[in-house]
Amino acid sequence: MPTGNELKVLEYMQTHRYITVLDAIKHLHTTELRAYIARLRKRGYKINDEWRKNKYGEYKRYSLVTEK
Repeated sequence: MPTGNELKVLEYMQTHRYITVLDAIKHLHTTELRAYIARLRKRGYKINDEWRKNKYGEYKRYSLVTEK
């Protein structure tokens, strides 16, 4: 069972479909998104990641895989 910020990250992905490091900083007040994603993956959650690009550079976007 996820705890604390891990749960916040999960809930954010469920509500907004994906999360980025900037989202985590702005909305969850944490700079440790990568660590929470790694812990959630170890707990068995399937989380995709993809590199995106904008005019400022590249960033990674994480999304929760939902079974259909």
